[in-house]
Amino acid sequence: MDGVNLLKAAASSLLADSSNFEAVERAGRMLASIAEIERQEAESKKLSAEEVKIRDELSDSKKRGRSEKRQFYSSLIVPLLSTMVLGGTLLLQTYQTFKAESDKQVEQQAQRQSVEDMRWSEALKSMYESDKDLSVADIYLKQFYNSSRYGNLAKQTAFQILAKTDDPVHFHDLFLSAFEPVSWENLEKVLDLDRSLAGRFNPLDVRYGKLSDSEERQREALYKEISFICGEVATLLKSPRPKGVVLDLRSIEFWDCDLSNADLSEANLDGFTAFRLVLKGADLTGVRNYRNVTLQGSAWWQASRVSKDLLEYLRKNAAFDVHVGYGTAMTSKEDYDAAILRLDQDL
Repeated sequence: MDGVNLLKAAASSLLADSSNFEAVERAGRMLASIAEIERQEAESKKLSAEEVKIRDELSDSKKRGRSEKRQFYSSLIVPLLSTMVLGGTLLLQTYQTFKAESDKQVEQQAQRQSVEDMRWSEALKSMYESDKDLSVADIYLKQFYNSSRYGNLAKQTAFQILAKTDDPVHFHDLFLSAFEPVSWENLEKVLDLDRSLAGRFNPLDVRYGKLSDSEERQREALYKEISFICGEVATLLKSPRPKGVVLDLRSIEFWDCDLSNADLSEANLDGFTAFRLVLKGADLTGVRNYRNVTLQGSAWWQASRVSKDLLEYLRKNAAFDVHVGYGTAMTSKEDYDAAILRLDQDL
């Protein structure tokens, strides 16, 4: 700006000498240049002002953009945070409710177990005080057969009582409540009971005719109980046997029951003792363990099939005897001979 003023002063000095045409012309050119300079300076200032304005507008725009972004994200984050807080509150409330319910169930379970423990102790005490009254044992034990904690123990207790009782009537009731129906799952336990009873019966049986009255009553009771077990097992043996199940009849004693159409195939008959069994239509194939088998008074030849080795063994050791009674199995020597011929042909 100082340079322009100097030029103006110089131009004024030249114009002061109006007689000098050349000076006036030079002053005119100088004034034109000064006007152009001032115009350019004005344009430059205008441009600078516009630049400042544009920068200010850009700055304001960025500020507004950042503000709008903050407002936009705030509009997203605030509801999200609110939802998270609400969700966390609900989860906490749900957990507290679940925990309270779980604690309540644990407490109730503990109370039920405590009551069950007390009932079991009372049951044992009552059975002990009633001595050998099976009706009392039946009443108390049947309450626990389906218990997850005392079920097996109750059935084991029933087994021990059944193995020692000489009361056929109450024996039936207690057996039916503990083991009915006889199934492939509890068959082994039932057969163990048969063996236990037979172990008590046999010492009495060898002294038959020399027994006291009480011993004779005991022998008769045991005979009825073993016969009852045979009848219960017979129903199962007439049903389809699950694949892979081996029928273990070692040292079993069966008397006076109907095993017609029973599946005894592949059975282990080592020490098996039977008296007056009905075996009509029974399957005796595949039997290899038949050492000491006794089929006294049992018409085994009425079976549908008999394995070769077992057939030879029975022909030698249990052939038809006219002096032996075969119970309900109606048979004769002619029936025996025809049956042996049939069984030979089927081999």
